[in-house]
Amino acid sequence: MSEEEDYFKLPLEARVVHKVWKVRLGAYEELSKLFREQGSEKSPEFTKYVGLVKGFVTDANAVAQEKGLDAAIEFVENAAVASRICADVVSGVVVKCLNARPKTKGKGVALCLAYVEAEQAAVTVEELLKGLENKQPKIVAGSLEVVTQAIREFGVRVVGVKHVIKALPKMFDHSDKTVREQAKQCAVECFRWIKDAIKPALQGLKPVQLKELEGLWASITEPARPTRLTRSEQAKVQTDNVATEATETPDTEASSCVVAAAAVEVDPFDVLEAVDVLSKLPASFYDNVTNPKWQIRKEALDDLHTLLQQPKLEPGDFSALVRALRQVILKDTNVMIVAVAGRCIEGLAKGLRKSFQSYAVAVTSAMLEKFKEKKQNVVSALRDAVDAVYLTTSLGALLEDVLPFLSNKNPSVKAETLSYLARSFQHCTPAHLNKPTLKQICPPVVARLDDTNPTVRDAAAEALATVLKVVGEKLMSIYMEGLDKTKETKVREASEKVELKAVQTAPQAKAPSAEPKKTPKAPASSSHEVSIGDEGTATGYVDQPKKTAVKKRPKSEKAKRDGESGGGQKRPKSEKAKRDGESGGGQKGKEESESKPRSIAKPPAARPPSGSAKPSASKGKRGGVAATGFKEASIPSEPGLSTEEIEAKAQELVPATVLSGLANTNWKERLAACEEFKQALLSMSADEINSLVFVHTLAGKKPGWKDSNFQVLQCAAYTCSYNCTFS
Repeated sequence: MSEEEDYFKLPLEARVVHKVWKVRLGAYEELSKLFREQGSEKSPEFTKYVGLVKGFVTDANAVAQEKGLDAAIEFVENAAVASRICADVVSGVVVKCLNARPKTKGKGVALCLAYVEAEQAAVTVEELLKGLENKQPKIVAGSLEVVTQAIREFGVRVVGVKHVIKALPKMFDHSDKTVREQAKQCAVECFRWIKDAIKPALQGLKPVQLKELEGLWASITEPARPTRLTRSEQAKVQTDNVATEATETPDTEASSCVVAAAAVEVDPFDVLEAVDVLSKLPASFYDNVTNPKWQIRKEALDDLHTLLQQPKLEPGDFSALVRALRQVILKDTNVMIVAVAGRCIEGLAKGLRKSFQSYAVAVTSAMLEKFKEKKQNVVSALRDAVDAVYLTTSLGALLEDVLPFLSNKNPSVKAETLSYLARSFQHCTPAHLNKPTLKQICPPVVARLDDTNPTVRDAAAEALATVLKVVGEKLMSIYMEGLDKTKETKVREASEKVELKAVQTAPQAKAPSAEPKKTPKAPASSSHEVSIGDEGTATGYVDQPKKTAVKKRPKSEKAKRDGESGGGQKRPKSEKAKRDGESGGGQKGKEESESKPRSIAKPPAARPPSGSAKPSASKGKRGGVAATGFKEASIPSEPGLSTEEIEAKAQELVPATVLSGLANTNWKERLAACEEFKQALLSMSADEINSLVFVHTLAGKKPGWKDSNFQVLQCAAYTCSYNCTFS
């Protein structure tokens, strides 16, 4: 008895390594209490036992080992230095606990999970995967069980699974039934989190095993949610709870798990291991893909397609490979080979993601050009490919190269390009489709609503409907106002059916309600300024072109009468002004008009249509003074041009073949020329448009307005309408 008392007089550090198991047992119990009572995780008491904790879990006596595991768990939960010995402690658990009796094994599992909670998931999983190489089936099965439980409780965002998935096929071939069962449970748990991304790694399993797994995967209906948080996540949730003063949820741990589960978005791509396909590419590939025999070309591309069936590819220099595939798509006449090349492009885009961005423009242009092919298998492959390529880049990077295909002569190319744009817009937010981008996109798409091919018209309506769904009524109103009722109704009905795939930053229904708040008010400082502002400033004209045109007519008639009758009562220089008007305007009058500080420069709506006023009235208007007191010479007008000057300017805008095509006897040629002429107008800004050139060219080329084909006449009318609205 006295000898036993002497043991307990030894220091605690000496007792935990004592050869008598009962002494160690008592020391472990004291240490558990000591670790629990420390007020700081950086207490010096923890440092004393850093090198001894592994011995706690590997104790030779089963009873003492259980108490040692309790002490080790308290150490991991309370000590900051526990992370330094994570690998040693977990390896000890793998070797000495996972094949022990159930109670000891349970505490060993709890210790491993405590390390995962302490932000040591990577080291813990690495040591557990080493246990899969152990010769004892119990240790192998136990290691898989701990990994599966860690994934279930913390999720794949905390517990990386790419190395776990890589090790699973070998476990399915294990001779022990328990190991194979644990491998199956681990595969099911991984599928719960990353879905189909696990399937490529398990394609080598036996058909019976794959069939069993497919059945288990199909039965999974509930979404994966973590049930336990790491320390950093716990601290974040506690901070949020304090900030929001959430006093109605006493069970903070349960509510924290729910919050974390809702906030975590796991991308399976991030947890998979990349595969290097360039090193596996045969040396003869580039020779075979250009071989005159189509069978050899197809075989080479089929082998490449098999290589690219990996969910994640190792980034590298794919320029030569992409260049070869692009040439196949553009030049190869065998439709089966073109379809396989499109599938290869799709595999590269999906496997490389953002690393494929530098090749996106080149391959997209090639595939859009190939849409002239009518074989459905080719069209389907190219659709999937261009959609996959779009996700690797941005709309702005592709737009400049995509929009020219809307003017392609082949209706299939135009229709597929519009459908491609519509699918791409589904991934956009209002920030992507801002005003400059809409100005670039909408005019050519609106022009395709008048196309002769019904498929093109339907695709254009779908594209506009998608844009309308994304940005709302306010930004699209300027483009929707020019449509006739039938087309506008068609676009709006299609917009209601569009399903967006991007997360929208703001509800689109609120867009129209914000418009009245931004309506500019007329300044009240001067009656003269209000009078001119009502005729239409540059901003007001663009926003409300129809209202400006209605208000302009009575003003110009009033100004005309004032100019003829001499204006108001106070006109000391009326005779001089009249002489100036008859002689074309004197230099002094011009200088006075330019020096007026209140005159408004360049109102787009103020220019009257050519030929709308009589010559005498026009002279009086220029030389006279309006009722507002401002000389209307300050309002700029378009200078007159001779026929030769108009033709010269027209040739600068479009090729000579287009101008000659406007007078062609074949209505199809006239229609094509008119479409190109319209595209030239749509691509210009308001300041660049010379209305005289466009109107005179359309009217001066026979048959002009007497064209017997309604499609040509409709195109010409739209061109003039756009010209009058925006010039």
